[in-house]
Amino acid sequence: MLEAVRQGHAEAYGVLFTRRAPTALRVARRRTRDHQMVQDAVQEAFASILAAINAGAGPVGTFTAYLFVSITRHIHRQIGQQSRETLLPDFTDFTGTTFLDFSG
Repeated sequence: MLEAVRQGHAEAYGVLFTRRAPTALRVARRRTRDHQMVQDAVQEAFASILAAINAGAGPVGTFTAYLFVSITRHIHRQIGQQSRETLLPDFTDFTGTTFLDFSG
């Protein structure tokens, strides 16, 4: 099936997606409980693998193992980005606040 995708048969990738998506979702759910992150990781993995195949790269042996590694890496990147984000308090109430004027 993978060779058919490499030869430009888009429907073959659809078959791979249909066959592997349920398992891919289970793999992603084992790595995070965040439903949106699970969906994003699976979609991003399938999209990036297709782009890699179209560029002449991507999986050479088993598609499934490559897919699972792609999902895991995407989730780890997302978790890493979230851990570097700094949440600030909501400053919507500026009553009584004096601001410095640097305009002139």
